[in-house]
Amino acid sequence: MKKLISAAAVAAMVLGFAGASSAADIRNLNPGQTCDGAGDWHFVQNQIPLGSGTCSISATWSSGDTCVQASDQVLRTTQHFRCGDKAGQLLSASTNCDGELVLSDYECGEPPKCDDPKGCEPEPPTCDDPKGCEPEPPTCDDPKGCEPDPK
Repeated sequence: MKKLISAAAVAAMVLGFAGASSAADIRNLNPGQTCDGAGDWHFVQNQIPLGSGTCSISATWSSGDTCVQASDQVLRTTQHFRCGDKAGQLLSASTNCDGELVLSDYECGEPPKCDDPKGCEPEPPTCDDPKGCEPEPPTCDDPKGCEPDPK
């Protein structure tokens, strides 16, 4: 029983170390890679060893958006990843395969407009909006707002 546990522990260590070395971080990360509105991001990984299978990417943006998915195009030693509708500055990207990972290109959508409640501050209420106006002072035509007649 002890040999079996020891062999399993050694195998786990070897596989763990092999897995840790088989990864690629993005090579061309820079602060200018930003979209104010949601953008479509295209990553390419080259020089992947033959027989690596389908790789997966994990990427994060300053908005909190994330992309974790398998490659959407697998060629001989190159794989492509497309992450859509992600906003903010690209903070990191890595894959689980050896090779050279780069951001190939990205296209930003329009930033949110003020008629989009998710992207704008609410407009201040106007006096046409009863919820946003001070109540008008009562007039003497309103018995609740007039001084009693001193008779």
